[in-house]
Amino acid sequence: MFLAIFSPKGNDEVSPDATLMQQLLRKDVSAFEELYERHSRIVYSLVLRILRQGTTAEEVVQDVFLQLWRNSARYDLSRPFVPWLLTLARNRALDHLRLKSERQRRREEQTEEFPRSPPPLRNMRRRSTKSAVPNAFVR
Repeated sequence: MFLAIFSPKGNDEVSPDATLMQQLLRKDVSAFEELYERHSRIVYSLVLRILRQGTTAEEVVQDVFLQLWRNSARYDLSRPFVPWLLTLARNRALDHLRLKSERQRRREEQTEEFPRSPPPLRNMRRRSTKSAVPNAFVR
């Protein structure tokens, strides 16, 4: 079954996915739904394999199909659809990993640059508060 998705047609017949993409160019919601039903599982499998986190993979799959909706004109109807879609998914998942590692790197840099609070300042605040409270009741 998996190989049948990728096998090129021997004649000039237009694939069902290409037909759906033509309809998607006209913003046909039912064509979008059909493409999602047909291909969301394989897209999710690929993204999950890259990201290794189910909820994050679901978000990326949504992004991929949103990108498909918004940029359907970028698809070349003469090319096989599934490899193109899986390339979109792979790129989106790798973008997510890059963004995640960049955020982590920045957090680590900020932690090194700015420690939470210098210990002497924390101790001074406590001492001044402790001595101020009893003196306030004396008056």
